[in-house]
Amino acid sequence: MHGINADPLDEAVRRIDKAFGPGYAKGHPQLVAALVQAAAFDRVARVIEDRPATGELVRKTLAELTEMMEELEHDRPTGHAEPPAR
Repeated sequence: MHGINADPLDEAVRRIDKAFGPGYAKGHPQLVAALVQAAAFDRVARVIEDRPATGELVRKTLAELTEMMEELEHDRPTGHAEPPAR
């Protein structure tokens, strides 16, 4: 997998299989994805807490992205269920 660190993925699979039994993670990829995502959010939260300047930059960037997404949603034509194809 290009650009993905396998360690968090492997750790998620290991923890899920330990909790629910061998092979459970393989049959429930959505659970693996949720655990990897939660771990990533936790890591970001620790970085923000440990590095106030970085945390402030992250907060500012997220606020700007949120504003841009709201503008895009506002500008989106009504009556379309899906965004236009790229």
